[in-house]
Amino acid sequence: MSQLWRLVGALLFLSGCTVIPFTPTPTRIIRPIQQVTPLTLPPTWTPAPTRTAPPTFTPFPTLTPRPTLSAEAQCEVFRLISAPPEGKAFGYADEAGFIWRGVPRRGAVGISIGIEGSGAGIQLAIPAEGDGAFTFSLLRLPSEGVYYWRVWLIHPQYGAICPYTGAFTRLPPTPTAAP
Repeated sequence: MSQLWRLVGALLFLSGCTVIPFTPTPTRIIRPIQQVTPLTLPPTWTPAPTRTAPPTFTPFPTLTPRPTLSAEAQCEVFRLISAPPEGKAFGYADEAGFIWRGVPRRGAVGISIGIEGSGAGIQLAIPAEGDGAFTFSLLRLPSEGVYYWRVWLIHPQYGAICPYTGAFTRLPPTPTAAP
């Protein structure tokens, strides 16, 4: 082992005293594919970023309000489709009905049924929009006789307009035979 140390020491001594001229020799280095980086363009070839203009403000279209129909035009829209026929005789416990069309928003239909001059009968306002119907039993009326009815539109701006009128007869109750 001591000979080995002597040989290493001699080599180190000789290598320090000898000048070996350095001449580069071209060598070919093959790198694995994972270590290869793609070439990039020089910075002068990359276009400078430009400022994108912000989007312009587009206001929402304003809705134009629909014009309010005149009272006459509103009466052309409002229609009483069905009502008791003029002069019809109803039984004491029958039902009568009204059907209408064309009530505006926030509107109502007024109905009045009564014996003329007596104040007996019913009167009501039915909140409605568009089309509607009202059916009632004649048992709600106070007695037999000739009843006059009136139906009108209660418009939010014009009030009570577009009246329809008519009359019907409510017959007396039929007596039942005693058992």
